[in-house]
Formats: sequence, C-alpha cells, structure tokens
Amino acid sequence: MTSVLREPELLADDIIITVLPTADNWGWLPALSLTSAVGLLLVALSYNASRFAIQGSEPLYWFGLLMLFLPIAWRLFSPDAARRERIALLILSGIALYFTKVLEYPLYFTYYDELLHVRTANDIVASGHLFQANPGLPISPFYPGLEIVTNALSSLTGLSTFAAGSVLIGVARLLLVLALYLSYEHVSNSAQVAGIATLLYVACVGWFNGGFSYESLSLSLTVLVVFAIALRCAVGGHRGLILMICLGIGATVITHHITSYMLTAFTFLWMVTSFPQSRHKKGYVGPGGVALLALVLCVVWLQYTGDMALSYLSPHFDSTVHQVSQILAGEKVTRQLFHGGAGFVTPLWERVTAFASVALIVLGLPFGLFYIWRYHRTNAAALALAGGALGYPVSQAFHLIPAGAESADRSTAFLFFGIAFVLAIGATQFWLSHGPSWRRATMVMGAVGIIFVGQTILGNGPLWARMPGPYLVSADQRSIETEGITAAEWTGSYLGPGQHIATDRVNTLLMMTYGNEWTVTALNAKTDVALIFTSLQFGPEIETILQEDKIQYLVVDRRLSTGLPWVGTYFSVNAANTLQSKTIDPAALTKFDSVKKVSRLFDSGDIIIYDVEAITDGSPTASTSKSSSG
Repeated sequence: MTSVLREPELLADDIIITVLPTADNWGWLPALSLTSAVGLLLVALSYNASRFAIQGSEPLYWFGLLMLFLPIAWRLFSPDAARRERIALLILSGIALYFTKVLEYPLYFTYYDELLHVRTANDIVASGHLFQANPGLPISPFYPGLEIVTNALSSLTGLSTFAAGSVLIGVARLLLVLALYLSYEHVSNSAQVAGIATLLYVACVGWFNGGFSYESLSLSLTVLVVFAIALRCAVGGHRGLILMICLGIGATVITHHITSYMLTAFTFLWMVTSFPQSRHKKGYVGPGGVALLALVLCVVWLQYTGDMALSYLSPHFDSTVHQVSQILAGEKVTRQLFHGGAGFVTPLWERVTAFASVALIVLGLPFGLFYIWRYHRTNAAALALAGGALGYPVSQAFHLIPAGAESADRSTAFLFFGIAFVLAIGATQFWLSHGPSWRRATMVMGAVGIIFVGQTILGNGPLWARMPGPYLVSADQRSIETEGITAAEWTGSYLGPGQHIATDRVNTLLMMTYGNEWTVTALNAKTDVALIFTSLQFGPEIETILQEDKIQYLVVDRRLSTGLPWVGTYFSVNAANTLQSKTIDPAALTKFDSVKKVSRLFDSGDIIIYDVEAITDGSPTASTSKSSSG
C-alpha cells in the first residue's frame, strides 16, 4: 500500500517535520488534465461564438474558466497532494490560462502594448542595431530585452515574430510558475502553502502579464532572482547562485524599468527585515549586497539611456499627484468606477463580484499577517512579502483617480507576490487547520472562486475587451481587423517605410507595425494632430500643423464617425485620462476630398489614405506622382 505525503502544520522556521515518503504516482493529475482540456475547449468555443455575436458566449466563457481553475484549486488546497503533483498541477494551470489568452487572437498580436513592442522588434531586425526610435512607445527601444530574445528565437527557428514571441512568453510563464512555487516553498517550508500561493498569483494577475510585453518577461526573471537570493541566504555565497543573481538582475534592468525598480525596492525591504537575523546568526548572508547591486545597475542603465524612464514616468506621476490634490481640495470629483468609453457600464453582477473580490483579499490579509508574525517573524523573506502585501489597500484607492487607475491595475502584478503568500498562510493556518470539513472547504473554495472571477474582471478589462467580436470604434484589439492591416501593409509596399503619417489611435498602431511608418502622435508632434481630423473645415490652422510636423500622408478611418470611442479617445490618451463624450462629425472626415492640394491614394471603403505632401512642402500644386489604389 503506497503512502501519501501529508503537509505538516506551519511551525517556527527552525522546526522541520519528517513526513511519510511521497507516493509514486501523479494523484489527480490525469483527471484534472481532462477537466482543464474541457475548460479550455469551452473558452475557445465561447471566443468563436463571441466573434459572431452569438448569444450565450459569456456564460460559456466563465464556465470554461471556472472548469480550468476550481478543480485544480480544490486539489491544491488539499493536504493530501504530493509535492510533484502540486508542481505538475501548477504547470498545467499556468499554461492552460496562458492558452486562454492565445486562443483569443491566435493569428497575430492585437493588444495595444503588444504591437508597440512588435515595432521595436521589427526595427532591430531591419537595422541590425538597438535603440532605434519608436514613435508609439519611445522608451521601448531602451529596454530591449524582450525583443532581443524574440528576434534570436525567430532567427534560430525561422518562426515569425508572432510565433516566436508567443513561444517566448509561454516559456516565461512556465518559468514564472516554477520560480514562484520554489520561492514560496523555500520561505514557508510547506508545499501546500507554496501551491496555493502560486495558484492565486498565476490565476489572479491580469492577462496583461501574459501578453507580448516587456513586463511579462521581466516578472519571470525577477521572481527567479528572488528565489536565487533566498537560496543564497540559506546556503551561503555559492558561485552559481551569485552568477544567476547578477545575470538575472542585469537582464531585468534592460528589459523593464518598473520591474527593475520594484525588484530593487523589494530587496531593500528584505534587507531591512533581515537586520535582526544578521545580528544573531553568525555567517548569515543577507540580501544587502544584492540590493545595492540592483540599485547601481538601475542607476547606470538610467544614465546610459539618457533618463528616458524618468521622462516617461514623470508625467504620469505628476498628473496623479495633481489630481489627488484637486480631489482633496474639492476641485475635482473622483473617477466613476466601472464606467468606460462609448457609455459602457460594467454589468451589476461583475461590479458586485469585483468589489467582493477586493473585500475578500483585504479581509483575508489580517489572518495571514497574524500567522506570519506568530510563526515567521524571524524569517526576513516572509516579513518582506508581508510588507509588500500591505500596499494593496493603498493601491486600490488609486482607482478613484483618473490618472492613477492604470497604475493601480499594473501594480497588482508586483503586490500580489506578497498578497498570494499572505492569503495562502491564512488559508492553511486558520481556515483549513481544523481537520477535514466539507463545509469549511466549500466556503474556502467559494471565496477563492470569487477572488478569481473578480480579479479577472479587474485585471482584464470590461467584457468587450476580454472577448473577441465584431469591429468596435477605437477599441484597441476589437478594432484590429484585416481592412486596417491591409491598408498598413499597402503603405509599406507602395509608399515605402518611414513616411510621416497622421491617423487615429488604432491605425497608428497598424501603420507603425505593419507599414513600418513614422506615425505622428501626441508623443512626438509639436502640435495637436487630432485637430486635423476633428475640424470641420480645412483651413490655415490645419496647414500649419501639417507643415510644422512634416506630415506627408493622412490615414482617415470613416468608421470613427459612427460611434464614441470605446477606450475613451479616438487618438492618443490625454494626461487627464478623461473620456471623449462627443462623436466626430462625418463632415470632418470627408473634408479632405474637396481640398485641391490633397490627393487620394488609397480607398478601401472605410479607410482612405491622402497625400498631403504638396501642402507640407508648400508646393503650388498637388502631387500626382503616386497612383491611387483601392
């Protein structure tokens, strides 16, 4: 008869309990692999139904997600699962949840940040050099870790940028799951706590960290570095660990600015919590040296890149501080939660679930913090994780500030590293420590399910952004379709790359990615380019804008006049992050047809490309060197 590993109660860090030998089987893994496959199939079917606007796609979507999550969660919360079964289930869950993102748009990248990074990757391939200017995200070329690895993989395998990038993020996701588990297990001395904490993190952090973005890769590197630091503190200055830490920090620093700063801040917090331990334990190797190394590398790279990160982040910080002061002074009202562009209001059940999810997390933190202080107050890493979790309630308050909402969403990826650990400690020590009880277990699973659904709603945006479907006006991924891609590819083939083009938010992404054009936006323009498309008359003011920003071509999408923008703006996001409440007049988009010095080069029915070089150059007649196409 085989014996089954049972997890020990969490005790003081110095106490190690001998356990029974691990059973030589995979436990529930085969059965849960089947339920996960069925759940993934249901999610794929819901996506397909949503593409054709078929009723019932949303319930099918949620049912599929819960089939992916709850059975595995039930097993991981059980004390009977063997260690390798937990690891296998976590890998299964992490990859399956990643596939739900890939299946949403399986043919090409569609998310806003993904296309910005595709431009940087394309520039590196085309030029053979780093640090090429990116008109959509100027800071991206100065943190090229993601693009370097993607292009290397693409060159070695012959895969496209989309395929290579998808594989890379999938591998990074796998690395994240394993590094999280090993980190939590090392700190807690419990496979059960590690499994629960890892599942909570992977399931509750939004899909933004599963897309082709520099944060997706840097997060995996950061957690790996944290595990290496924890192991080094336990076993001493092993050369292999030191090398891993140095390379990991260096790779993180050149991959993503915010993640490298968060890693530095966490290691300094860890250093502070380790002071008592370093005083009482001879030969103890703390994280202080690593913290200083991380700080030095961040400063060196910041200086090397000309303080690009500061110029990129400071406007967001200044705007947030200014709006906070206005709200406190009564000059501005708080942001209206769950209200988006085009008048979209999140359904009531989603709002209630999202609020309940946040409330359960906040209410669950004290239980975990109490037991961490009771049993782990001599464990510097555990205290550092607990300290990071304390920032969660503060971060949620920033959702009330228009300029701080996005920062609050993105901070979850960092704060949840500590939150998941604290919640796992509280769950195992308080809620699951009184022996088997189906009522108590059901209550815990219900709470965990609410947290999962609520965090999915908060982290992945409103329903129209979570699922594919018919074209929507200025809705980022819901506005990416073949007509816009074809127009962008036409400009690259017939106009040539690097042309100065002005257009709306979505076509800016397509023109700079598929056409390799230099798009003129609020990030690089001297004037307000949006006036070109919103003014009813083509007058001297528009001519001045064209000339000052040396705009050669205009790309006009006449569908913009059919509705309000779903992301809140037709063009680039303004500093105040206010929603546009007035539809563009159709006459504003058709006025170019009556201008003598403007030539129509391309017409696909919805998208029109105009040549305005005659006005930009100040020539007396319109250019006729390029033939029109439709």
